[in-house]
This record gives sequence, structure tokens and C-alpha cells, in this order.
Amino acid sequence: FFRHWITTRRGGTSINGFGSFNLAYHVGDEEKSVIENRRKVNGILCGGAQVFFPAQFHGNGVVRLSHNTATGCEADALIVSDAALPAGILTADCLPIIMADASKKVAGLIHAGRQGIFRRVIDSTIKKMSRLYNCFPGDITAAIGPAIRDCCYEIGDDVFEGGYDYYERYKNHDGRFDMISAAADQLIAAGIKPDKIFDSLICTSCRNDEFFSHRKQRGKAGRFMTGLII
Repeated sequence: FFRHWITTRRGGTSINGFGSFNLAYHVGDEEKSVIENRRKVNGILCGGAQVFFPAQFHGNGVVRLSHNTATGCEADALIVSDAALPAGILTADCLPIIMADASKKVAGLIHAGRQGIFRRVIDSTIKKMSRLYNCFPGDITAAIGPAIRDCCYEIGDDVFEGGYDYYERYKNHDGRFDMISAAADQLIAAGIKPDKIFDSLICTSCRNDEFFSHRKQRGKAGRFMTGLII
């Protein structure tokens, strides 16, 4: 009932660490390059309609997207039910998740970095889909996009300070963190059936030739988009 996509870092006009299909303004790329790259996305994937991007802040805010939603609203997840209203999130190591309930014709996008997982943005999104549209979690399908994996995501113990020590179980003996397992466990705990969870199996750091990686590129990286339109 909807179309969805994940862009790569190829086919755009940006240069250097933003080469070439960066879609984010805030990373230091030239504005004219981002404008042109977004124009390409809008034309090729959305019939000319402009993709809505929230102001992501690594939290658990969830917004139901409508034609009246304010530009620049802060959120790390969008819920979409209106036709011809394209939505997108931007990542470069964080976890992009597409959600869909075909029976209710409701879809969602989640930007889940480490802090978003700690703050349970996944659970917040599923609860809001259920509250607003009577979605039953068992009917929801979830797809996990390219993100940094435990093969490459090394962290220190300090990231668990502030009440997040529960998530230490997802750190292996080599000091690398498994965001994908943490996210999958949250999906299942929220009622998503395991056979309705699909994983791209792509690590953005390992596949930095195809996707931007904030860590691999030492902070000077563009952002690719996970998007959808009903």
C-alpha cells in the first residue's frame, strides 16, 4: 500500500566526504549541492512532492505527519497515513527502521541511534501507532536498514551511565555494541512477530563505499535517506 526506499551515497552533486548524494544541510556540505540532491529525490521518487524531514535529536519523540505538521518539528519517528505525503529520515550509522501495518494502511519511520534505543523510541512509535490507528503490533512489519554493526561499533562503558546499564548486555567482550539485537529485542517485546522483522544485514562502516558512515569518516560524512510515501 506504499512505496519505500533507501538512498545510497552515489548519484549526487556533493564532493569530498559528502560525495556525492548527501541529503543533509547540517553536516557542512554546500547548500546548493543539498538542494540539488533533494530536488532529485523529490522528482524521481515522489512525483515532485517535497519529502518532509523532522529535526532529529536522538530522543523518543514521535510525530503523526500531516499536511499541517510544522517544518523543522523535533522528532525521531514519523507516522504516516495520508496519501501523497512523502516522509524521510537521515542517517549515517544510526538505525533506520521502516514500519508498516497493511491492514490499517499506516506506515512509520524511526531514526534509532544508541540514545534513541536507550530512550525506547521504537516502543514509543508502536504505542502511538496503536493509540492513533488501533494498530495491533502483531500485524506490523518492521524492516531494519543499513547501520553500523557490532563488527565496527566500539564504545566505552561511560555510554551506559545515567540509568542505561541494562543495555550493557548488548556490548560484547571486544567492546563493540550490537544496536541491531537491541532494536530487534525491543520490537519483539512490543509485540512484533519475529518472522515480521527483516534486516538489511548491511553495516554502514564496512560498506562505506555505498553508504555514509559518521564513524568511518571521522565525523565528516553526509547522510543518506530512508523514506516512504503512501
